[in-house]
Amino acid sequence: MDFIKDPEVSVIITTNGGTCSIRTLPLLDYDLITQNPKLIVGYSDTTALQVGVYAKTGTLSLTGFNCSDIKNGIVTGK
Repeated sequence: MDFIKDPEVSVIITTNGGTCSIRTLPLLDYDLITQNPKLIVGYSDTTALQVGVYAKTGTLSLTGFNCSDIKNGIVTGK
């Protein structure tokens, strides 16, 4: 979880829907996340990750695009 400690990282954008993201919840260091909150952006199955992290830490998240959307031209930055 080095990216959580990294002050240069302010946002985590998921790469895909995160079909099994719920399985990662017991593996997370919630104290570390609380001390270094990062905005989590994603949708679909990423919701389990977003809600789980929020429930344990109060860290906010955003339902929105993921990296696949950028790759596929759905999000263009224009």
